[in-house]
Amino acid sequence: MEIIKNGENFAAISFWRCSASINIKDEVHLGKNLYASPGIPFEVTPWWREQLGAIQGEKIENSDFFLVTTMHSNELKILNNKNEQIIDKCRNLFYAFLLSGYTCVESSPKLVTGSSENNVVTFRSISDFEHPKCIMGTRPTVIDMSRLENVYHLYNAIVAAIYERKIKGREKKYMG
Repeated sequence: MEIIKNGENFAAISFWRCSASINIKDEVHLGKNLYASPGIPFEVTPWWREQLGAIQGEKIENSDFFLVTTMHSNELKILNNKNEQIIDKCRNLFYAFLLSGYTCVESSPKLVTGSSENNVVTFRSISDFEHPKCIMGTRPTVIDMSRLENVYHLYNAIVAAIYERKIKGREKKYMG
């Protein structure tokens, strides 16, 4: 399955040395433009590997697990509100993943953003992503289809709560 298609921006969170056992073999389509992948869902070209540096590049290429959001764009090279929207979607997917069970990673997950044009993935940004610290003695929750289905339901609940809060905020604004 091709997760990131031509003409799409993407945001992905990579988990390096994830402590949970991953019981999925292929990419999983969670919902509209939402994916989980047991390995890297894009190619890191030699040029980008050099730009990222040895440590960053290794952590991304050798990550155990990815959460990915995509969005079609006619303006792939322009930073606009679609880039912010896709990062927000990815952040909400990450929060849903955290709520679905315990996962410990050796280092901070990486937030990777970019786009795909002419079958080539280009990166826009790479940064550490905040995550809860590991709790010694806590057994990680397995990453399997059941957990990923739960992630999707939690994601929808988070998005609905955010939407409801925005609507209530507008009502208060207009009502004085």
